[in-house]
Amino acid sequence: MPERKTKSVFIIPPKWYCLNPPSFMVPTVSYIRKENYETKMLDFNIDFYMTLLNKDYLNSSLIEAEKQLPQLFDYLQKNYQKGKSQESYNNDFRWKLLRYNKIKKFLGEKKEQVTKAIDTLSYSIKVMKDKDLYYNPVELTTAMNNIELCLEAASLPYYPQQIQIKSYENPEFKLEFDCMVKSAKSNNIFTEFCKNNISRITDLNPDIICISIDAISQIVSTCTLSAMLKEKTNAKIAFLGNYYTRVTDTIKKYPEFFDIFCDYVVPDELEIPTLPKLFDYLEGKIPIEDVPNILYKKENIVIENEYCPSIKLSERPVWDLDDFDFSKYPTPELVIPQLSSRGCYWGKCSFCDHYFGQKIDIKPVSQFTDELETLNKKYGIKHFELIDECISPPYLLAMSKEILKRNLDIYFFNYARLEEGFNEEVLSTAYKAGCRMLLWGFESASEKVMKDINKGIDISKREEILRLSRKIGIWNFAFLFFGFPTETEADAAETIDYLKNHKDIISSYGRSVFTLGKHSLLTKYPEKFSITRIYADVEEFSSKLHFDTSIGMNENKVNEISKKCLLECAKAYNNPIWMYLVYREILFLYICKYGADKVEQMSVEIHSDNISDVD
Repeated sequence: MPERKTKSVFIIPPKWYCLNPPSFMVPTVSYIRKENYETKMLDFNIDFYMTLLNKDYLNSSLIEAEKQLPQLFDYLQKNYQKGKSQESYNNDFRWKLLRYNKIKKFLGEKKEQVTKAIDTLSYSIKVMKDKDLYYNPVELTTAMNNIELCLEAASLPYYPQQIQIKSYENPEFKLEFDCMVKSAKSNNIFTEFCKNNISRITDLNPDIICISIDAISQIVSTCTLSAMLKEKTNAKIAFLGNYYTRVTDTIKKYPEFFDIFCDYVVPDELEIPTLPKLFDYLEGKIPIEDVPNILYKKENIVIENEYCPSIKLSERPVWDLDDFDFSKYPTPELVIPQLSSRGCYWGKCSFCDHYFGQKIDIKPVSQFTDELETLNKKYGIKHFELIDECISPPYLLAMSKEILKRNLDIYFFNYARLEEGFNEEVLSTAYKAGCRMLLWGFESASEKVMKDINKGIDISKREEILRLSRKIGIWNFAFLFFGFPTETEADAAETIDYLKNHKDIISSYGRSVFTLGKHSLLTKYPEKFSITRIYADVEEFSSKLHFDTSIGMNENKVNEISKKCLLECAKAYNNPIWMYLVYREILFLYICKYGADKVEQMSVEIHSDNISDVD
């Protein structure tokens, strides 16, 4: 009789972007399946959205919110003290006051608007999936606004918790252990969904349940689900993904974390070498001490086993997407991420620590093109996002030539550095092969700031590269950020002015506020970058670092400058369509459909509150 192998279930919890199937768990599942383990992947994220975006659910949310009004009013009236400022009340009072005011406003001023949005919800979802309607800018932006309004209605009984396509806001939640426990046990916006769907996991009778947490927006749902699973099944639970592996030092302080939420924490990027060994342990073949990379509890102490590097990209199989029901996703054409390399071949930018602990690993061009071809033919996927830190000019050229040689009918976009290697041969060949957008690490227009960043490029050549790329027909997307420790208000103004004066070659941009990476050069040599103090976030499970600077801007000024950039560029770019499409995958599909020139001319007149640069 053949030995029984470990049976696993992989869960993608909400809240993540719902427009396309998530990518972060797919390589691991594909590898596990190749090793002949029985496994199933469940995208609870898209199922959660589809639960909320249901007419009956939304109407019941409005009824529930209205029922809460008298209870909230009684509580507020009972605890109100004349002359006391709002800031002086405890959090419970303030959150209930926010919810009371929100429900009153929503059921008053917005009642007609939200009723219409709910009544037309099925049509809005149809627009998101229909190839003709989707590419009508007015239809699409109207549908997206209606869906956001419906999500606002779904969130109403839980306000100030709020779900959107782009985010999950919860000011009540703090990245602290006690708060995680409290959230898991309380009635949050994910509780009902988890209760109704937990049997989909337990009915599969798995030996181990792996949950991937790659963003803070997934923590409340993960804590809620895993705490329920701990009570409903004897299966082991492993936390995977990017988030918890950033705070392993904090997890080591809480052995009870493994009693309430999970049995193991497996570091991101190390899942593939770790999980087969963990399965060997569960099958009784090896002791747990021989399972590399994991954190677990033993005798009330959190143990971290020895490090073992991940396997090379060339040894990994083509992505297996069989578990995804593509019809669920609100897009007429999927945009699927792919990875041809790990690490950054430059790896010297002072602000960055993405490359920390990574070795450069590049997949052979022929193998990577094989994988694109397989996904194209097996699943009909034509649109790809290449999620490498950055693709070098020689690799992009070789890959593009291979795509052309095979006559593949695909389109792609990727991340790149504004370096001289991106010449006419590289860019024109890439365009012919299907490259329609390049996401450039522009960062700042200030020569001083760029020198401090140590980007390793000739800044004087950037405009020439952008002009050439745009002339060839490629959409130039510029990543930039405000708040580098040495950046002054005048430096930031240079960046804003550059965007406004070069909209002919910078097609769109994505702005962010600088965050200090724990393993960046800035933390090693703070005095070189005007940093006078570095300190951790007050929330213990936060991976953020904060800093004070002697010459740069404070946090309030940085946020003010960032907002100024958005408003001034909206005017300079004449309310462009890309500020309303918001998501780079949608923008990419529009560029593939219409071409960069035509999309640049598109604008939609919608209230300015709905604008955003591309995420």
